[in-house]
Amino acid sequence: IICFNRVNKLVINAITITSAIAGLIYYARVWIQGFYFDQTYPSKVNLSGRTVLITGGTYGGLGFASAQIFTLMGADVIVTFRTTAKATQAVDRLISFGGGG
Repeated sequence: IICFNRVNKLVINAITITSAIAGLIYYARVWIQGFYFDQTYPSKVNLSGRTVLITGGTYGGLGFASAQIFTLMGADVIVTFRTTAKATQAVDRLISFGGGG
């Protein structure tokens, strides 16, 4: 009976410590990101007059998505590409999305 109680206490302590660490990690993540769920970037920052350089802005990639977000925030966006065909496709889509050109 004594060993069983020690095992129970060790298991309970391990669960408590694990839960505390998980809670701390979650709290730190929310504190750093500023929001609870990864849905959209909720910033209302105005980047007018700022210039953003994005390398690798091929349509459908992360660079293109970043260019869209920065365009919505009012920044002047410079995007680099490897080929002219990819550049034409992405720039046309960015302009139709709302970029100035």
